[in-house]
Amino acid sequence: MAEQVYSRIGRFIVRKLERQRRVWHVRFRDTITGRRYCRTTRETSRRQAEARAREIVDEFEARARGEFAEPVGFAGAFAEWLDSRTTRETTARGEASVGVLFASVLGADAVVSEITPQALQAALSRLARERAPTTMRRYRRVLRAFWRYCTTRTPPYAQSDPAQTLPRPVGAARGGVALERLEAARLLIAASSGPPYLRLAIEIALHTGLRKRNVLELRWKHVASEYGFGRLWLPNTMMKSGRPFEMPVHPELQVALRMELKRMGSFDLRATVVGHRQKPLRDALGPLRTALRRAGLDESIRWHDLRHTASTWWLDAMPLAAAEKLADRRIPGAAARYEHLDFRRLKKHVDALPWIGAGAVAAGAIKTEDSHG
Repeated sequence: MAEQVYSRIGRFIVRKLERQRRVWHVRFRDTITGRRYCRTTRETSRRQAEARAREIVDEFEARARGEFAEPVGFAGAFAEWLDSRTTRETTARGEASVGVLFASVLGADAVVSEITPQALQAALSRLARERAPTTMRRYRRVLRAFWRYCTTRTPPYAQSDPAQTLPRPVGAARGGVALERLEAARLLIAASSGPPYLRLAIEIALHTGLRKRNVLELRWKHVASEYGFGRLWLPNTMMKSGRPFEMPVHPELQVALRMELKRMGSFDLRATVVGHRQKPLRDALGPLRTALRRAGLDESIRWHDLRHTASTWWLDAMPLAAAEKLADRRIPGAAARYEHLDFRRLKKHVDALPWIGAGAVAAGAIKTEDSHG
């Protein structure tokens, strides 16, 4: 039935275009979906008119067979792809941030079927100026998975895969950097002259080894318990590993949390520890670089390097099994030892760690940009 309707429509279009070789608005209804369509054509010869008519008929026949999808925007298709995946919440949030980033770079009106390999490569080249090769590899991996979905779904959103020809980002993966305790103390002193939340955020990262997202999303309800501020607990939805995380809090960090609570003047369990906000901060890379410059440290140090620093300090002060449990991951470069470590044993190792600020002050090695000025 559908093929007969489409053939009649095609003959009607051809007759009209042959009779009047000027602008034509071809209006007809799709018998399958009931939607109305309009096509505007401007042909100057009979051959072009016939070719255009056949294109319109072929398009609607393909739609009837389920082989053609309506043009869809990049943001909408990316959201649909995320909904079709069964991944951990933390992984899905990371992939969603990639989609938002490329939607802003490609344009709000970007259509999946019209994005070319050249446009996609230009967007990657623009982002590569401020991002590490490891991050660009992750972007490339996410884009290839997304376009694989667009070309294999029924009906497909795109006939070709522009991400298939994307070159691998050039550059070696950047290794982690671990700060010495004196360097960390200088960084804390320099952070004191920055935003009010910066010093506490750095202390949390150095003492807990949490990732930047976990530090910024940490709320008072995650650190307040029957231990006072001596226990930190995060649900599995916040952890990259997908497991709930528990660790004892270093005494120096407990003092910092009490001082922050006193400075804040009020206590809201739902507010974030960093910034006292209901909605967490998105990033704090700019203030960190300013503090690094004031402390005389390398400005290429990232938030994740503070996690490497914590892992390095733990390896120097406690057994490997305890360090891996605190880091919530396997630490490469060492053979794993299987030990059963409960909270009390972990607390013993954490309390034995030296303080950052006290050791630096005793050494008299704190130099900031202001002292030179």
